[in-house]
Amino acid sequence: MWRQFPEDTRFWNEKDWEQYFVSQDSRFAAEMQAGEFQEETNVDVAGILEDDADSCPDCPGHPPQSGDLSETFDEDYEAALEKELNHLPAWRAALEFSDLVYEFVSPICQKPGEEPIQRTSRQLCQESYLVADYIAGGHEIGYDEDVICGNIALCNRALTSLDQCIKHLSDIPPADIAPEKLLLRAYIVRSFVTRRIEDLRTQVWWQ
Repeated sequence: MWRQFPEDTRFWNEKDWEQYFVSQDSRFAAEMQAGEFQEETNVDVAGILEDDADSCPDCPGHPPQSGDLSETFDEDYEAALEKELNHLPAWRAALEFSDLVYEFVSPICQKPGEEPIQRTSRQLCQESYLVADYIAGGHEIGYDEDVICGNIALCNRALTSLDQCIKHLSDIPPADIAPEKLLLRAYIVRSFVTRRIEDLRTQVWWQ
């Protein structure tokens, strides 16, 4: 996913990387609005949001055409990446959380006349996917000194999405469906992500 960055990012801190990601978000949004967006080899942070929308439970899948070598390469890469990610406790916890959130919101979204709760549930589902996606994106960026803070910055974004999940869970009326177990799981995931950020920060020797 991550192929190209500005030439010199060696001493960038987390704030520098976040500003860069924000600029990429803005560029992507402008291209989408102008109808100029085309798929690129180097997908920016906003691309994660687009990918997440495609993975929404309500969206149909798009199976690759047979005989496409690029798709075969992508499948091999994704399989290798998932194997690596399975060694990250924070990612595993986030992925399990998003699966539980999907199971939680599915019956809510199928009920008629529940639009406010359904809207909150869809936002909850989207943010839960982003937690794992941002952790995975940070891992893809890597651990070298010129990108380690970018890795951390994406983990910070994972925390932000997780906090949004906690807020949305708190907004769902407990009289209808009790979200207490998911709230507890969200706080557990938060502790995993926080620990990952702390561990990554120990590798930033110049600060």
